[in-house]
Amino acid sequence: MQKVCKVPVSTVWRSIGKARDIDSEATDYPVNIQKWLLKLNLEQKLSFCDDSRIDTQLLYGEPLEVIEESDEWCKVVCVEQASESDNRGYPGFIPKSHIGEIEVTDNIQYARVIVPKTLSYKEDMPFYVLPFNTTLPINYIEDDDVYVNSPDGQLKLKKDAVAIQQHRVPEQNPSFRELYRASSMYIDLGYLWGGMSSYGYDCSGFVYHMYRHVGFILPRDAHEQYLATKAIDKQDLIPGDLVYFSNAKDIDKISHIGIYIGNGFMIHSPNTPNAIEERTIESGLYSDIYVGASRVYDFIND
Repeated sequence: MQKVCKVPVSTVWRSIGKARDIDSEATDYPVNIQKWLLKLNLEQKLSFCDDSRIDTQLLYGEPLEVIEESDEWCKVVCVEQASESDNRGYPGFIPKSHIGEIEVTDNIQYARVIVPKTLSYKEDMPFYVLPFNTTLPINYIEDDDVYVNSPDGQLKLKKDAVAIQQHRVPEQNPSFRELYRASSMYIDLGYLWGGMSSYGYDCSGFVYHMYRHVGFILPRDAHEQYLATKAIDKQDLIPGDLVYFSNAKDIDKISHIGIYIGNGFMIHSPNTPNAIEERTIESGLYSDIYVGASRVYDFIND
């Protein structure tokens, strides 16, 4: 049996004491991420960054490894989120109640959510709302429904809301059209520091999930995404490249990342309290703090 996240989105905290009473909808079981985010004021959201509370998030069914346990919390590593902090995966703390198990066998297919959110069903009753890129092993497919295994037993998903793939990570699809189509679904979605779900992304979380959608797995954080890709000159930018910014004006101290979409524009998740947008990299502050670019792949501009 494999240890996995047992809630639609589990927020990974820097330490146990970083979660506040106001964050109970994110730490309870089950979680209510939408309610949590709606009730937070600006100061409380800024505190995620300013007070180093949140580092990343896990999606339902995402593998993890438990490193330490206490009565109510566990230190885990997010094994699919590469981090220089731990060679096993991105480290942090989540409630013990957010950890489940799932049986994974050889020669199975996976269903991956390809819409912003989709409702799952358990015994034909509405169950969890699952966000983009949630990936679960398939038991069988029947007509317009896909039956998947989960930490909560068998669930049903609508076939038109998922992609069927051979592995947890989709095959590489170097299509800028598809990368941009997926990215543009989230224009106007509010920024969330540490966010790794379609309830809210931070800048590098947005990049991570959009590239994962087309089969390219990048590290979790922006400076590591830069190191894992091929540095290029600004004059050589093509759609699908990554662009980097630094408040310190230093490529070794990257503070922001976006996806270049052509004609001088990027799509990015900027900061609290703003939302995902398309913006020219030459506009205002961004022109002043631009520090570099890199290439993940020579995407086909189809």
